[in-house]
Amino acid sequence: MTVARNWAYGYWNQNHGVSLDLIKGDFLGAGPSIGSVGYAYKDCWDGFCLRVNPALGYLSIKSPSTSSRQSDQGAQLNVKMDYKLSDRFSLGFHPQLAVWKSDDNGSTLKLDFNATFNLSKSGDHKLMLVHERFAVNNRNTDMKTRFVGEGDPIAGYVPGTESTLKLRYVYKF
Repeated sequence: MTVARNWAYGYWNQNHGVSLDLIKGDFLGAGPSIGSVGYAYKDCWDGFCLRVNPALGYLSIKSPSTSSRQSDQGAQLNVKMDYKLSDRFSLGFHPQLAVWKSDDNGSTLKLDFNATFNLSKSGDHKLMLVHERFAVNNRNTDMKTRFVGEGDPIAGYVPGTESTLKLRYVYKF
């Protein structure tokens, strides 16, 4: 089983398992909260690893100004690809697509490009440089696909920047 800040994967054998994803709005409870559960498949060939994760999701959005709540259901597809260049360095690409029933929420595509450096020989300590971009197609974008900010998975609710660059420390236990 693998557990992170907002998701978990558990595999019943080497390749097949189940995923759980929980994304919460801001610390006041405003903004989008997403819960999803799905199937997870992973495999590796030489230095290349692939994870495919289709899931069903539930979305709840609390307006920060009116405290009203909007709910929706949809489907998500997560694909994660990593290529190990050496024992300590790898490059990755992680596209994620979410499609919701309501045109208000429409669809969101997240593109995550990353470079990972293992700080320890065991791989327990890692440093990741991550570049993320979000594209949204919903009623707020006049049903046209537009890139929006990282804090804005549902366009029009939380302002953000065009893209983000993050440096993350990862501890595997």
